[in-house]
Amino acid sequence: MANRGKLFFIGITLCLSSILILIFGAGMFVSRGDYSKFIIKLSEFCFIFWIPLLVIGIILILISIILGGFQSSKTKKP
Repeated sequence: MANRGKLFFIGITLCLSSILILIFGAGMFVSRGDYSKFIIKLSEFCFIFWIPLLVIGIILILISIILGGFQSSKTKKP
């Protein structure tokens, strides 16, 4: 039961992180100004990694829900 909760928490965290990464990357894409090379490269990596983080987060959430369904069905049997 504890593993299901951990998977669900990690999945939610990854989904929220991917949304923040997308917002940062989009904000840097439309911004104007003189930024350091590090910030520019970081925004490029944000566009690369936001979709995989979102997909992995959704998969972990679904796995935790499925595991919870199997565990609850095992405990309901007399």
